[in-house]
Amino acid sequence: MVYYGVGSDKAILMSMNGVPRRIAEKLGRTYSDDNRTIYDARSHDVLNWLEDQKISVWDKASDGSLTGSEYKKIWQINEGLL
Repeated sequence: MVYYGVGSDKAILMSMNGVPRRIAEKLGRTYSDDNRTIYDARSHDVLNWLEDQKISVWDKASDGSLTGSEYKKIWQINEGLL
């Protein structure tokens, strides 16, 4: 948790997959709430899940400093998708 600068296993999963730490916790909870077991999650599956999420999901995870669209764009840049 110290390495990624987040406070839960769900947030670590998101951070490991390029999600900015400011929203990693909320997106991790959303991922988990979608009936996914985080401990069996494969990176490729998490990346596909993140790519498939609508901007409204990113907006809900936003901390208000950036929009969900901006956070998704940062994530896409982090992952080399843009």
